[in-house]
Amino acid sequence: MPVKATIISDHHLVYSGYTGIIQRQDIVTELMRVYNSDGYQPGMNELVDLRRVTDVQISYAKMSEHVRQANLTHRHLQKPIKVSFWAEDKVAFGMARMFQSLADALNSNMTCFVSNNRTAALSVLCLPASALESILDP
Repeated sequence: MPVKATIISDHHLVYSGYTGIIQRQDIVTELMRVYNSDGYQPGMNELVDLRRVTDVQISYAKMSEHVRQANLTHRHLQKPIKVSFWAEDKVAFGMARMFQSLADALNSNMTCFVSNNRTAALSVLCLPASALESILDP
C-alpha cells in the first residue's frame, strides 16, 4: 500500500507515510479507513510524509477534487486543522504545493504548510524535531 496512515492520539495527529507511486484512490482509501477508525477524532492535525514518493500520478483536476472533498470532511470544525507536508523531492514538493494552493484558493478549513525538512514540518504542528522518532526513523 503506497499510503499508510497512523493515528497518534497523544499528539492529536494523523501521520500519513507515502511510498512509491501515488494515485488519488490510494489516498482516499487510506484516509477513509483512518477517519472511520475508533481512534480518530475530528480536528486532528496531519503530518504528511512524502519523503519516499517516487512518482505522483494525480492530475490537477483529481487533486482539485481531492482538496474539495477534504474540505467537506473538515468543514464543520470550529478551527482549521493544520496539514504539514514534509517533501524533500521536487515532484512530491510540487504535489504538496498544489494541494496547499488549492486549499488556500478554496478558503478551506485546512491550514497547509509545505517544507523540505523534518524540523520545519514538525514545528508547525508544535512538535519538537525529536518527536515521532520511532515512526519517522524506523
